[in-house]
Formats: sequence, C-alpha cells, structure tokens
Amino acid sequence: MELKYVGKNIERTDAFKKVTGNARYANDLSMHGILHGSIVRSTRAHAQIVSIDVSQAKAVSGVVAVVTAADIGDPVPVFGPISADQPLLADRVVRFHGEPLAVVLKKKKKAAKQAAQLVNVEYKNLPHVTTVRDALKSDAPILHPGSPAQSCINNIHSNYRYNWGHVDEAKENCAHIFSNTYTFPMLHHTPIEPFCVISFPQD
Repeated sequence: MELKYVGKNIERTDAFKKVTGNARYANDLSMHGILHGSIVRSTRAHAQIVSIDVSQAKAVSGVVAVVTAADIGDPVPVFGPISADQPLLADRVVRFHGEPLAVVLKKKKKAAKQAAQLVNVEYKNLPHVTTVRDALKSDAPILHPGSPAQSCINNIHSNYRYNWGHVDEAKENCAHIFSNTYTFPMLHHTPIEPFCVISFPQD
C-alpha cells in the first residue's frame, strides 16, 4: 500500500514565505484603532508602592489610558508557570527589579514610551537579597508572605527528595563516598515560538 506522507518529501506550506522574509507575524499586523502599550517597570528590587502618579502621563496628547493594578480589580489577577504568584501589574509591593507597575496606552508606539517615562512612582524600600543562598537564610525577607503556595516561614516553594535502590546498603560497600552541593545556572532552550494573538470586535 502506498502511503500519502510517510517516506515522502513533503513541502511545508509556510516554507517559501519564511525563507523569503514574506511571512507575516503578529507584530506585522495592524487593526483599525489599535493601541500601543509601554510598560512602566520597577526600579527597586523589593519595596512597598507608596503611590503611583500617572497625571503627567495622562496629560500627554494622544494618551488613551494609563493602567495600574488599581484599575484591574481586587484581587489583581495573577499567573505563573508553576504557581500563580505573579500579578499582572505589581499590587502594593514590587518583588523584583523590572516588575511591571503600569501600562501606558497610546496610538503611536514611540509616543507611548515617552509618556511612560512621566509616570512617577514613590517607593518605601524593603530588605532584599540577590542570591539563592541568601534567600534561604533564616533571616531572609519572605518574598510571598501569606501565599498558599508557601509555608509563609521561608522562601522555599517546594521540596522534592528522590532516591533509588538501597542507599544505606550501598554506602556500606563503598570504598569512597563523596558529598557536595551542586548548582547549575538557569537555562532555557529559547525556542522561537512566541505565543501571540490579536483579537478585535466585529459587527
């Protein structure tokens, strides 16, 4: 029986457009009335948000809106790949340098970035750490106090222990036993597969 695809050189439907640079991605699309957003990010590693003054940004010609956590409901929606502990926009506290605080919406991309620089944030600094080792110390500041994903007494998200076979028996028959702590950097395979969608209302 001759198979339709197995063992055949099948031409990809999008191959020609991609290799010639003619493929259209979400960033190439523009809809009527589309707005550009520029994110205002935290300049502190750990701090209470005392106030966010968006008045100057709103006064810029063409700015449609400036959105902060106060504008998207209480509680602020959260997300995360393992536990939902990352708010869409920082709410009351920032937990890392660069955390999103506000979004400036404007019709022109460049103008949105310029208006975002006019958002004034007042902080009250909180203790912070910059290494995993320091975060694990007993006196380290707790990043998510009260979070159901944590015990609220430390910064350990989860604890996993794995072993195979008869460990104690194996130790008795070993000529040498080496014990150490091993660390490795955070890695990501960086696939070029950004997930993006553009939606718009239609009559």
